[in-house]
Amino acid sequence: MSTELIVLRILHIGGGVVWAGWVFSLAFFISPALEGMGAAGGSFMQNVGSRTKLTQVMRIVPPLVILSGFRLLWVVSGGFDSVWLSSAHGITLTAGSLLGILAFVYGMIVMMPKSSRIAAIGKAVAANGGVPTPEQGAELAKIKAGMKQGGIVIAWIVGLTVILMSIARNVY
Repeated sequence: MSTELIVLRILHIGGGVVWAGWVFSLAFFISPALEGMGAAGGSFMQNVGSRTKLTQVMRIVPPLVILSGFRLLWVVSGGFDSVWLSSAHGITLTAGSLLGILAFVYGMIVMMPKSSRIAAIGKAVAANGGVPTPEQGAELAKIKAGMKQGGIVIAWIVGLTVILMSIARNVY
């Protein structure tokens, strides 16, 4: 195996582990715990965002996974050879690739604006003594419900991506 393929696989698989791990942890463990914390949950997530590198890491890792995966697919398919792409292996890897891209796009288009809006409301609430207005409270509840649902959707998409990528080599 060439050095390029080794590096690409490390970036793709290692990054995929980080991405999928965060998605699963957030959707199935952290978000449910935050629901029971009330305002403290918002403070916790603000601390995670401001005191760790998580936000920066999660802005870099998914595109890195996608780009390294694109290059890996290019190499293993012989430059996107149509015969290889129509094989069971090719179809499985391509389907996994498309699902991974879908998860990323959904996160960027749906989840990032919701997260940004929650942060903006949080800052406004903090500036006004820490108590949200009824309108802010209602908007926060609606956004959080949408984020919970969206997180589960992304987790399922990423889960299917992981399954397809892991079985692709053995599909005949």
